Formats: sequence, C-alpha cells, structure tokens
Amino acid sequence: MPDAFYNSSARYPPPKCHLGTRNDYIALITDWALGVSDRTEPILWMRGPFGIGKSAISQSCAEALVPGNKLAATLFFSRSNMGRSDPRRVFTSIAYQIATKSPSFHEIVDKRMLEDPALATASLSTQFDDLLIQPLRGLDTTGNDLDGCVVIIDGLDECQGTAEQSEIVRIIATSAHNRTTPFRWFITSLPEDPITRTMNSAAVSPVCTRVELPVSRAIDHEILLFLVDEFKEIRDDHGLPESWPSEEVLALLVERGAGLWIYVATMVRFIKNENSYGPRDQLRIVLEFAKDVSTKVERDN
Repeated sequence: MPDAFYNSSARYPPPKCHLGTRNDYIALITDWALGVSDRTEPILWMRGPFGIGKSAISQSCAEALVPGNKLAATLFFSRSNMGRSDPRRVFTSIAYQIATKSPSFHEIVDKRMLEDPALATASLSTQFDDLLIQPLRGLDTTGNDLDGCVVIIDGLDECQGTAEQSEIVRIIATSAHNRTTPFRWFITSLPEDPITRTMNSAAVSPVCTRVELPVSRAIDHEILLFLVDEFKEIRDDHGLPESWPSEEVLALLVERGAGLWIYVATMVRFIKNENSYGPRDQLRIVLEFAKDVSTKVERDN
C-alpha cells in the first residue's frame, strides 16, 4: 500500500503537529521507541476520538525517527481510500518497506516471493510468517540495523473488517511475546469496542502499553500558538495589518475549537481558501457561523 506510507505523495501534505504543539506526546512515544522510557512493552497503543490529532502525532513521530534510522515501516489507513484500507496488504507493505532498508532482507523476501507468488494473497498469519519472521531469522543478527526499529500503524479502525483488525493485533502481539520480530509497534485507533477488547485480551495486554489522547481544553495554548502562526502567514501573503485578527477573535476561535484539532485545522483551511473572496471575508463567515452556533446552544439550554 504505497499510498499509505508516511512520505507518500498521495497523502501530501500529510497532517502533522504544528511546531511547538503535542511535544509531550511526541516525546513520550519517541522515548518509548528509542528504549529510554519506563515503558518497556513492545506495543504502544494510542487511542482517542475522531479529530483529536492521532495521525498528526503519528506523522511527526515517523519523521522524528527517520534521522536515527529507527523507522522500519509506516501504514496510515484510510477507509475512504481502497488503496489504504486493505488488510491483505498490511504485512506485504511492511515487508516491502523493510526490504528497502535492508539488502539482505530484500534478497530473502524476493526469493520467497519468486518461489511462491501466492503469498501476496495468503492468510495474514502466513504472510507474517513467510515475509517477516522467516526472512528475519535468515539475517545475520550481528549488527542488525533492524533491531528496535519502529513500525507505525495509524488508524487501525479504518482498516477493512473488525475481525481483520483484531487478527492483525493478535499476530503482532504473538510475535512480540515470542520475540520472533525485533520491532516496536506503535498503533493508533479510535477506542472502538472490537479493538479495545483485543487490546485488553490476555494474549495482547501483557505486551501492550496504552496512551489515552483525550479531548481537553488543556491544549488551548497550543491551539492559540497554531492560530497565531497561521494568521501571520495569511497576513504576510495578503498584506494585511498586524492588528488582524484581534486578540478577541483569536480567543473566540480557540474557545470554539473546544480542544479539537480537526475543527481548528478545517477552519484555517477555509480561511486560506484561494478560491474565495479573501481571508477577511472567509474569517467573517467563520465568525458568523460560530456566533450562530453559540446562540443556538444558549437558546437550546
């Protein structure tokens, strides 16, 4: 699934954390990934509601791990894109990315695929064994650059089929428990029941640590930082005065964001829309909408 890789043109520009935001979560995850954390489990599951910024954190972590050669593979699922939601391509895609980093692994996997082209459509457990476990056993363990590298699977809930989602987790957990692969696995998802039950199961829970990503007004200062920087860019591009928008408007936008990054990011994209009458008018529309919503809420209450 090349479209699901962290650096795919199909995802450009990918969502990622604005500079100076989500630093605590990025540090927590990268410290775990690098083995300098109290969390020693080989699987880290981050769960949170829609629009909270899980994919942005995953992207930022992926980019942070690249310079140290600690990123093994990435998959960013999307249920709206057939090329990014097929469970049958999960382990083949991971094997492909690892092969690009390890010539020895590449050689072994190529040989296996030539011997058995049907592996591309084999069961998930067969693919994992034949394209990951067995090739890794064939590598010289001395100085193995893959040891401790991280596989990022973002948006597991957007993979087709709840049974397949659970099977992917169980296969990874079994490998982590038996130490048949040297990787750390960072998985994100919505807190949906099938995935939650699997993560809490006796087979998975002992090898999995959890991170909750809640909706919280505690990040209002980060949202304000994002808005200040975005509006500066808009002002510079359109020659608008430094006083635009006012501090009161910024405070209102932060308030309406209510701790949800997707709301704020969508709002900024709307204001930046080049096929509009300009950012002043776009912001006016946003403010009218925000006031209408506020009035309706007050009336309903």
